[in-house]
Amino acid sequence: MITIPIEGGVENSHQAFFNQPATRLLEFRINWRGYINAWVADIYSENVLLAGGVELKPGCEITAQYTNIPERIFFVGLEPTIDNLGIDNTLVYYV
Repeated sequence: MITIPIEGGVENSHQAFFNQPATRLLEFRINWRGYINAWVADIYSENVLLAGGVELKPGCEITAQYTNIPERIFFVGLEPTIDNLGIDNTLVYYV
């Protein structure tokens, strides 16, 4: 299991970062959507959108519905709020 670091808070309500959980470099763009009170993620590889608008829900494999993403990435922990992202929950990649 590999933890993919994420950060909450208003100052991180629109964040982008790269992580290489397996053999390829992935770009994560994570945004707070205040109108639905949820964090959503877009995942890219080499500037190609692989998954868009995936809501971060506890216990969910966020890559499950995408056949173009062999990496298994889960969101685990408590229900995310704008402030507890990365504290009470996180993204994990299972090898």
